[in-house]
Amino acid sequence: MRVELRERALTETTFSIRRAARACSRPRRDGPRVPAPVRRQRARARPVDRTTRRRPARSTIVMMAEVPATRRRTPPRWALHALEQGVMGALVWTPVELIALGPMNPGVWWVSVTLFATVGLVIAAAIIVVESVVKRWRLRPWPAAMLRALPTWPVVWVGTRDLFEGAFASTLPGAASAPIWLPVLATVAVAVAWRAVTYFIDPSRLRRHAAALGLLAVAMVVEVANRTVKPSELDDLHALLLVATFALTSLSFRLLRLGSETPAILGPALAVGLSFVLALSHGLATPPQRTQVATQGLHTRLLVHVVHVVFDRDNDGYSPALGGADCDDLDPQRHPGAREIPGNDVDENCDRLIDQREPTPPPPPPPPGLVPPIPDPLPPTRAIRNVVLITVDALRADAMPATTAQRDALPNLAALADRALAFDYAFSPAAGTDLSLATLVSGQIDPFSGVQTTLAESMQIAGLATHAVLPREVLRYAGTALLTRGFDAFDTVINDGKQRDIGSHATSDQTTDDGIAFVTRHQQLATGRGFFLWLHYFDTHEHHEIEADDPQLRSLAGDLNLGNRAERYAATVRLVDAGVGRFLDDLAQRDLVDHTLIVFASDHGESLADDPRLPANHGKVLYNRLIHVPLMFQVPGRAGARVRSSASLIDVTPTVRRLFGRPRLATEDGAALPAVLDPDATAESTPRSIILHESEQRGVILWPYKILRRPAQDVVELFDLSSDFDEHHNLATALPDRVAHMLLELDAAPRVELDRTRAGRRKRERLARRPPPAA
Repeated sequence: MRVELRERALTETTFSIRRAARACSRPRRDGPRVPAPVRRQRARARPVDRTTRRRPARSTIVMMAEVPATRRRTPPRWALHALEQGVMGALVWTPVELIALGPMNPGVWWVSVTLFATVGLVIAAAIIVVESVVKRWRLRPWPAAMLRALPTWPVVWVGTRDLFEGAFASTLPGAASAPIWLPVLATVAVAVAWRAVTYFIDPSRLRRHAAALGLLAVAMVVEVANRTVKPSELDDLHALLLVATFALTSLSFRLLRLGSETPAILGPALAVGLSFVLALSHGLATPPQRTQVATQGLHTRLLVHVVHVVFDRDNDGYSPALGGADCDDLDPQRHPGAREIPGNDVDENCDRLIDQREPTPPPPPPPPGLVPPIPDPLPPTRAIRNVVLITVDALRADAMPATTAQRDALPNLAALADRALAFDYAFSPAAGTDLSLATLVSGQIDPFSGVQTTLAESMQIAGLATHAVLPREVLRYAGTALLTRGFDAFDTVINDGKQRDIGSHATSDQTTDDGIAFVTRHQQLATGRGFFLWLHYFDTHEHHEIEADDPQLRSLAGDLNLGNRAERYAATVRLVDAGVGRFLDDLAQRDLVDHTLIVFASDHGESLADDPRLPANHGKVLYNRLIHVPLMFQVPGRAGARVRSSASLIDVTPTVRRLFGRPRLATEDGAALPAVLDPDATAESTPRSIILHESEQRGVILWPYKILRRPAQDVVELFDLSSDFDEHHNLATALPDRVAHMLLELDAAPRVELDRTRAGRRKRERLARRPPPAA
């Protein structure tokens, strides 16, 4: 009993001492009692000791009531560090971009640095918001990782929403639903990676530094890939990779804890914001600055594009920010892509020119019972019974034999050029196969809005048997409906037998074999009819995909280095030369050359990494390396000659039709070439406009001048092709009257809706079907 009383007294004494100690350590309350929920919230806000994993005693925490008001308004130091590291993570890459931009231009450099720093601030702001939520909600590791990865979803969605609309990408499994599952998959992957990294590095400083260096290495790999892999295509994807590079660099700096001990970033951040606001209204104000960004910059061009999308208030696809050309961002009917309406004193297309011409009234309808007169056709050329159209995909004009060495390497094309009327200044209407071939077979500037009669249909009407040999990839993406209209039958050359859209083997021999087989069958039928045959050679288009050990390619390569892109391209031209030569030799053996019109052309040129303004292959822009093409007519009974006048692929159909005595169609925009029709004509008396369209540029050639306009960037370039055929000296500022005149010519021409997405190709196929016969 005595022992129990002694233990009870000892226990009570101990509890009294503990209560007294807590009372001494508890701060004095001058106000009312703090409610229990508030006390619990303050207890949860105590920082955790990372070494003991416990919260410190309440006596070591400064109570909120004792914190001065000015201190409570100051952002936490970790947020200031995040801002500093975000800006540093973006600006560290600016020297690379400034070097890529070329010669120093203070205005361009200011805009570039401002955009980089602004993106860094946005990334830092996202990190701060997410980290604030994580700290406030005290999330467990996996939910915290998912929340930190959540900003990945909108960025990946924007960057990949059009990724699977391309020719090859749309054929991949899951392409239709990729905008849904790909951002989700990327977000989950980032969350898993985040959790793995945090588990690995905590709490070792050495591991944290190793992880930071690993992130920095990944950022460098992404940056190199972003600049080297198809830099002129997939702009949204490249913008996504740019943001990824900045974010990875910022996170690596965060793990390394780089930055000042007491960051003073609020002032610089405010300066960056002010600089961005000024850049929106005053940046890239001069045409040379916009031209430099559009033709040389990569990351700056991408960020300018992002700004144009974000600051497009009327959703017409154009913006006035950063030198954009939208002259009225509240009116969706006025933008650089709008059609100029003559005579209404309104500048619809924002080119600072008002077309004062009166609108052309429609022709009056003919009186009832009368048919409008049809222009008298030329008498048909009696010597021509057959037509052979030979087109070569992606064959540049300067790849044709000119020097002695080239003539030795390409003897068949050289011999054809000697026998034919060869145009020195022939141009394709576009830098892509779809519009170029559609224009060739229709004679229309805009063949995608409907074609009444194709070249093959005209030959059918003239009584010829018609046949075509076309690659499967061309039919797939340039359109089967229009290209095959009017042909009795056609052969499909399988150029991508191993993998879809990858032409790993040469097909020139097969194209020639199919052409010879048709001529053989036609002669065996002995119907007495002539024939129209179209052969399209494709090896030059696939020069970067044909395997180096391909037997046909290796047999003709000779001393060419197939590891060099330009020399491999030259080797594929030799493949075409051999195939064309074998076919023409077969015609000669059958005694058909003297009665056959042979037309030789290319649909567009090709980029061989010899001009930084050009894309990886072709398309998008309209510089001469992509649209200057060979064009030759071997007319029976006519000697060969060089023709110095300008011509276009749009003139092929009208010229052939006139040679067969067919009248001019009302829908034709091309013209029959006088040098082909008239033996005494060597040049056109009056130069005419050649209209050009591509996804990023529109243009017109009115010899010897050529004007190119980038509507989105408000960039206009004028070149004198007689003295500057490589287009290095922009005369737009020096010759404003010439610019105004040619822009009016461009405005008056039909507009082409050049949509190369999957939906755009389906729409073209519907419109290209043969129109129903008139009632």
